[in-house]
Order: sequence, then structure tokens, then C-alpha cells
Amino acid sequence: MLVCVLVLAAAVLAWAVVSTSRMQHPRPRPPRGAGNTPRTRTALVPCQPSEPLEITLIEATDARGIVVGLHGYGADRWQLAQVAGGLRQRGYTTVVFDWPGHGSRRHQPCTFGKREVPNLAAIVRWLALEPAFMALPVALLGWSFGGAIACQALPVLEGVRALILDSTYARLLPILKRAVRAEYRVPGPCAWVTWLSVQAALGRRLAPRDPVVLARRLDTPLLLIHGEADAAVPVQHARQLYETWRGPKGLWTEPGVGHVEMGLRDEPYCERVDEFLRQWLTPHARWSPS
Repeated sequence: MLVCVLVLAAAVLAWAVVSTSRMQHPRPRPPRGAGNTPRTRTALVPCQPSEPLEITLIEATDARGIVVGLHGYGADRWQLAQVAGGLRQRGYTTVVFDWPGHGSRRHQPCTFGKREVPNLAAIVRWLALEPAFMALPVALLGWSFGGAIACQALPVLEGVRALILDSTYARLLPILKRAVRAEYRVPGPCAWVTWLSVQAALGRRLAPRDPVVLARRLDTPLLLIHGEADAAVPVQHARQLYETWRGPKGLWTEPGVGHVEMGLRDEPYCERVDEFLRQWLTPHARWSPS
């Protein structure tokens, strides 16, 4: 009996270590339908206490606003290249970068907000101080995981006028359970082991930072975008966020569209985003919560 207990404990510990490492260093997933990369330039943003953060700018001539694009889990900054090109044509400069554990920063662990939020805050501060951009209103466009980080960051960001969430989960744990079952074909309790071990590695609880929990206190104007055939993050997550969000909000769903696939419809997507941004990035846009 003791041997069986020891073997089981060793197996659980091994799974905790391996699965936590995989969560913090996700397998790269090439972007779908990225198309041609638009003309870009890079800049370095101070990000204390870590090394400077490299960002890529897709600049519009006579820009009327800035969109900070936040890529999804397992992707990289180029996931948003096609949409960024469409937004540039409509007068928006887009800023994209890689999260820790992704793209050019794969050597760093993904921390589900612990390092990502300071990264995003550093970029927003840099835009507010950079002469070429300081007069322009700022919006965030977060895809999936990137949208969840945006929700965590909003309370510490100044000057963000609008938020777009595309395929973003309301709660992380159900998505983790779904992903673990689909990828590893392991019993349900294994997801709980991963959930607990990731939090132990980060030294913080993740559930209080779920978008649907934060939504009750967030009043930034919001556009939710979600495909109704999303197998990774069911569309019910978008509806939960819509019902809970404190500020002004809109919901756009389409049948037959999967996870972060709305952006593949370049023209309709950019038109809908442009319509939303025109409403909320103008100087006269005001909203007071009741």
C-alpha cells in the first residue's frame, strides 16, 4: 500500500512540474491568415526592472488613434498583422509586442498577468510620453489570453479610452480543464493539479483575476467579439462578460466562426472595430456609470 501511495504521489508531482512548465512555455502556434506583414518599425520601451521591451509599430499617416494589439496564448505579435494593416488604412497606428513565453520572448515564463500587466502598463506610459503619440487616444485590442490580460491591466492604466475583447474567456479554470483533456487525454483531476501548481509557481491566485470577476468594476467602453463555433472558448464566456461588464458595451457574434477567426474576415472586422473606435476615441465621448 505504501509503495502505491508513493508511486501515486510521484506521478502527481511529475505531472505538476511538467504541466506547469508547459503552461508557462506554451507550444508556438502559427497565426492563421496573417497575410502579408505590413511595413513596420520597432522601438524599445523601458520596462523596469526587466530588460527593455521591444514593440512593433504599424503606423498610419495622420493617425487619429492608437490601438495596442495583444496577441493570444501560444501565438505572437504577428497574429494581429492582418488586422493591423486594415486598421492602418482606417487611420489607426497599431502597436504589437510579444508576451513573456511567446515569440521573441520564449525564454521567459508566461505568468498570466504577473509580468504581463507591468509590460502593458509600460507601453501605455511610453505612448503617453512619446511626442509622436502623446496626443492620440489609446484603445486596447485583446485576442483571447491577451484580452484577459487587458482586463487585469485596466485598473492601473491611465488614458485607455476603449477596449475590444476577441474570443476572451470569462474564467480561466474551465478553459484550462478543456485544454488539458483535449491535449493530454488525462483524467479531470489532472487539470486541478495543474491549476494549483501554476498558482504555486506564480505565488498568486488566478481566480480573482478572471475577466468576469474584474468586469463588475470596469467601466471602459467595451466591444466583445466572439465566434459562435468557438471550441476553445465557448461563446457563453462572451455573454457572461457582456452581462457583467459595468461600462457601456456591445456584443458581436457570428455563427460558424471558430476561436479568434473573426479577424480572418478582414474588411467586416476592421469596419466594425473602426465604427466602435470612432464612437469612443473622439474628444467628446463621455460616459458616467449610474
